[in-house]
Amino acid sequence: MQHDVIDEILSVEENAQKLEKDAQSRSREMVMDAQSKANQYVRDTLSAKREADRKELEKAEADAKQTIADYTSSLDTAAAIPSSDLDSMADQVIRKVCASNLFEGKQEA
Repeated sequence: MQHDVIDEILSVEENAQKLEKDAQSRSREMVMDAQSKANQYVRDTLSAKREADRKELEKAEADAKQTIADYTSSLDTAAAIPSSDLDSMADQVIRKVCASNLFEGKQEA
């Protein structure tokens, strides 16, 4: 009878140790899985952010190129204005400046 009780106690203790080892193994696996998922989430988030930033940069570069093209085009247009028209525009500006009170109140030294 004592022998059976001792065997039963040893069996219960062995089962408890086995349960503890299984629990430790499962908890390690769960932690590793959680770390893997967290790492994948970080990689995916960074990848999405990089892609969004890349698209934003491409758009900014395209906008800058368009701005430069527009500016260059406006320079070409200004260069194409005949000198007689430029003289006429300059005369109009001079007349308007002279007719304004821009220089009133200033005294010569």
